Amino acid sequence: MLREKENLLRCMRHEMPDHLPDYSAGCRMQLPFGYHEIPPHQSTGQDWFGVWWRGEKPAAIPDPGKPRVLEDICDWREKVIFPDLEAIDWEEAVRYDKLSELDRENKLYEVVMKEGPFERIQALMGMQEAMTAMLVDPEEFQALAEAICDFRIRLLDYVAKYYKPDIVNYHDDYGTQRGMMISPDKWREIFKPLIAKSAEAAHSHGIIFELHCCGLIEEIIPELPELGVDSLQCMPINDITRMKRETEGKLTFFTGFDSQKYDIASRVGELTEEGLRQEIRDIVTAWAEGGNYIPSAPMAGSGFWADEVIRDELNELRKTIYQ
Repeated sequence: MLREKENLLRCMRHEMPDHLPDYSAGCRMQLPFGYHEIPPHQSTGQDWFGVWWRGEKPAAIPDPGKPRVLEDICDWREKVIFPDLEAIDWEEAVRYDKLSELDRENKLYEVVMKEGPFERIQALMGMQEAMTAMLVDPEEFQALAEAICDFRIRLLDYVAKYYKPDIVNYHDDYGTQRGMMISPDKWREIFKPLIAKSAEAAHSHGIIFELHCCGLIEEIIPELPELGVDSLQCMPINDITRMKRETEGKLTFFTGFDSQKYDIASRVGELTEEGLRQEIRDIVTAWAEGGNYIPSAPMAGSGFWADEVIRDELNELRKTIYQ
């Protein structure tokens, strides 16, 4: 079998993998804490924009009980202070994040870049206020989104130089479990060009661009390949089979399984091990057809019996899929 690192790389490049990719065996994903995009280790505290975060599981959230950095979108030029990237000791950041311990020979290295333009504006002023500003003061909202995008591209320049990732995992959530938070047309107007600009910047450094986007976002997925998005980390509530068909082999899907559904079914006694195993087999067989699919296995140590079954079934499927 092809080494897992090369196998994953094939999949990310839209080539047919040798076998069903095992992400954890072939890639190390890291959210750096050597620079303070959010408080270190998902803890409570302020980030480098002055936003207060509250430590939660599985991830920290902007603290709604703390004062906002930005009250009025029209004041962003005075109120939003962009971090001085040149002032950061990047060599120390690299040491803090222990990059010397990475097994780059056997694993790809993926850096998570949190807080894309949409998420960052929400963090600065609150979700309700950000959504209102987008409608009431669209020109100022777009200007701030573009400024954040440009800042993140400058950040990527430093990350590329000092962290040297193979993949960048670019976060910006546009969906809920029922649909888009904003209309597809509004997304196309504001955020679509920013994703294209960010993907181009990553590619200029030879870095694979992966978009992390939660929610039901089927209305925009077919447009992602034209923006330069190589891989999409998304939720299984999207119709992956149809999305793969509509993206015509030009987008890799890094997708997990519907743990919420399994949790509910287990609680009411409707989930059996054999039923779950059969569902995982059916899902993976369908989604893996033609390549461009990386299954996201549940994290170890969750304590939920179904997660253990899913990981075990994936290990078995890796022996048969594409063989």
